Amino acid sequence: MADLRLHLLETCVLNPPLAAPGMAAPRAIGAALLGLVVPKLIETAIGGIANALEKAGGDETEQLSANEFSDLYVANAKQALSMNPGLGCVLGVWLEDADPHSPPDDDVVRTLKAAKLVPAKAAVGGVFEAAIRQTPDATAFFLDTRHFSARRFIGDRRKDDRDYVVTLSLATPNASTDGGTFATGSINLGRRKRGESVVPLGQPIDAYPRYRSNLMPWSKISEASKVAYQRDVAAGQAAGRLYMPVTFSLTVSETADGNRFLLMLGEALGGLAGKATADISRRVLPAEPAQQPAEGTAGAEKLYEDELKAELDVRRAQKAFDMADPADRPALRVALEIARRKRAWQTSLREAAGLQARPPVDQE
Repeated sequence: MADLRLHLLETCVLNPPLAAPGMAAPRAIGAALLGLVVPKLIETAIGGIANALEKAGGDETEQLSANEFSDLYVANAKQALSMNPGLGCVLGVWLEDADPHSPPDDDVVRTLKAAKLVPAKAAVGGVFEAAIRQTPDATAFFLDTRHFSARRFIGDRRKDDRDYVVTLSLATPNASTDGGTFATGSINLGRRKRGESVVPLGQPIDAYPRYRSNLMPWSKISEASKVAYQRDVAAGQAAGRLYMPVTFSLTVSETADGNRFLLMLGEALGGLAGKATADISRRVLPAEPAQQPAEGTAGAEKLYEDELKAELDVRRAQKAFDMADPADRPALRVALEIARRKRAWQTSLREAAGLQARPPVDQE
């Protein structure tokens, strides 16, 4: 029986993109996402994604699934959240019991074994590799297939080819076994013969043929993770820590008709949501997206304004201390230190939101 294993890697190992997919240089997330000014949380999630996949498959589909845990964000030296650079590639490998009919190792399998991603004596049934590509504004991502091949079919039907669909979902922890799924993407790899690869080795990013998932939302943070992050920022301990734990779930579906499977999956998800399938995208994405740019701008401006006010308080405290009689200076020195600490706090909040410092105000 086949066993699917999922690896989340910094870079792809079989067919590395010749152009960086966007995760190698993490960028800071805006103030609105962090909830420092305007919280943007995961308010709605799709439940039961595993049941939806099973329901969509029916009798004509064989499926393999695997889960892996990771964190979406890491705080940099200035405590600003950035995308986790370790999430650059998704690798799924299904292993089977070795027997006399197992295909011999090829270059793909030897590469995986050399990287210790597959046991040395394992029989590899198939491989899926996709780069995790972030959009330029860091609000969404998609999977870009770099390799897929089925060395042995999952099912035992007598046809010499199969249709394949790969599905990835991201879920936050909740009381259910599935968690709260807030992102789901699928790739239709089409009808494939045994051992056939879909993307040539060494192919540049965005060249054809290409097999991509739909866009999935990335810039979200749960209430629990937001609270943990803000607590660590307040204590000055956020730098280097990971935030927003999620479950990555990968499913490889081998079916007689990939298009029909995707249609049924959409209908199943629509049924779980209790609304039409078209409503799924609105439930997964943040509410009222038209308001977000204005809210983000207002939030950033407030952080700059609060830092300026703190700077003003420091200058006033400094002036009072400089002009005070010697007898009054011990108390005013404390007031000056309080003002400086408030300024440092406001600066750390601005830096944690990924905002650059504005030119200093001339003291003359």
